[in-house]
Amino acid sequence: MAKRLVIKLISGKEDPERLSSALNVATAAIASGVDVSLWLTSESSWFALPWKIGEIELAHAPDLDDLLQ
Repeated sequence: MAKRLVIKLISGKEDPERLSSALNVATAAIASGVDVSLWLTSESSWFALPWKIGEIELAHAPDLDDLLQ
């Protein structure tokens, strides 16, 4: 089993489904004991600012801010 996972995010507010999917994969991996790093590029780099992720809402998906906690 992998001990480390790097997830590259390129999407931002324009594609919340991709963002949510990547964060769900990261959360599942962390829960399984894998060390996870997020590589933020392009529009996703805005999420390095703590208040930015809270601006995105996606119906029928976990709160993205909670996933990052």
